[in-house]
Amino acid sequence: MKADPELTLFVPAFRAKRRRIAGGVTVGIVLVVGTLGVRLVLWAVKAPRTELWSGLIPYFFEIACMVVGSVIAWWVWKWAGVPDPADARRPH
Repeated sequence: MKADPELTLFVPAFRAKRRRIAGGVTVGIVLVVGTLGVRLVLWAVKAPRTELWSGLIPYFFEIACMVVGSVIAWWVWKWAGVPDPADARRPH
C-alpha cells in the first residue's frame, strides 16, 4: 500500500535512513564506551590498593574512547542532517 505522494512530499526519506544509521552508530558507541567504563570500575573495585596506579592506562584509554566516540557521533549526526543534493523538493 502506497501513500498519496502529496501527503508524503514533506518527508525526506534519505534523512530518515541517515538518522536511523546515526542512531545505530550512537547506540553502538554508548554500549562500547559504557561497557569499557563498567569493566574499569569493576576492576578498580577488586584491585588491591597497590595496583591502582596501573589503572591509569585503562582510565586514559577510556577517556580517549569517549572523546573519539563523541567526535564520531557528532560527525555522523552532522552527516545525517545534511540535505541530499538529489532531493528535488528542497533545492539549495
